[in-house]
Amino acid sequence: MQNKSIGFLHTSPAHISTFEMLCNDVDHSVNVIHLVDEMLLTRAQQDGLTESIKQDTQTLLKQLVNQGADIVVCTCSTIGSVAESSRFENAISLRVDRAMADVAVTSASNILILAALESTLMPTQLLIEQSAKMLSKSVSINGVKVENAWQHFENGDLPTYYQIIAKEIEKHADDCDVIVLAQASMAGAKEYCGAVSIPVLASPKLGVDAALALLNSLV
Repeated sequence: MQNKSIGFLHTSPAHISTFEMLCNDVDHSVNVIHLVDEMLLTRAQQDGLTESIKQDTQTLLKQLVNQGADIVVCTCSTIGSVAESSRFENAISLRVDRAMADVAVTSASNILILAALESTLMPTQLLIEQSAKMLSKSVSINGVKVENAWQHFENGDLPTYYQIIAKEIEKHADDCDVIVLAQASMAGAKEYCGAVSIPVLASPKLGVDAALALLNSLV
């Protein structure tokens, strides 16, 4: 019997090792496939979620399906809605941050979104609003852009990137019940803010766990 496969669409090669490790930590038998297109995020930042970007995203997700993926996951929150609305005959398409949004609305009523990119704030807010509606929860949502962080991610200086985000987490920890890190790239900042008592949610592990649970439920 052929092992089941999960495919990830990334907008940075930095995510490959993270998601590979998360999958292997849960189930070594799962085949993991990665595709990277950095220009999808660059274009979305410049032009918004255009029809051209939607079509290109769906084409790349379809490539993952053609390579044997039973579940495909978009790890970029800015274009995640495209993945969630995509339909394939032989695979299920997900966005990595849906599980995070569901956890946020079930665990808190006052939610703060932190994003290193302005383009990610609104998609994440809409996502959380959708989760709240589906789960019949009433929540307050605010969003803050973490200034002067993203260039460090682009330059490969992850410690500085995480430290800047961690300072922003600490700054706002008293203003909300839970903090949502809008981008998968921000997850490592949690290791730099151990003194924060409220939950700080990141999408990679929650998203992978949800995707693998769904994958293992497939007949």
